[in-house]
Amino acid sequence: MQEDIRRQATALQDHGAKSGIGTTVLQLTAVDFPTHNGVLVRASTDNVDDVFIGNADVTRGSADATDGIPIEPGDAVFIEIDNPNKLFVTSATADQKVFWVAT
Repeated sequence: MQEDIRRQATALQDHGAKSGIGTTVLQLTAVDFPTHNGVLVRASTDNVDDVFIGNADVTRGSADATDGIPIEPGDAVFIEIDNPNKLFVTSATADQKVFWVAT
């Protein structure tokens, strides 16, 4: 019984981190995980700059049509999306990191 509950809980969420974020746009994760609600993304408190999150063409405050959502160090954003692999991140400063959980 306990094994079944663990298996069900595992199937309801996935999580991870993305490090090495800098000026190159990176996919948040290659994991194909269909969500029920969306993805929570939190920027590391160790970051020294904002991380921008958006589509594959995400930019960092340079083009209204493609600018991502800025996430300040320690802050988080919840995005209603059907798969975390559709999210991309970038920053003006190298070696930034985010953590994510998909539900």
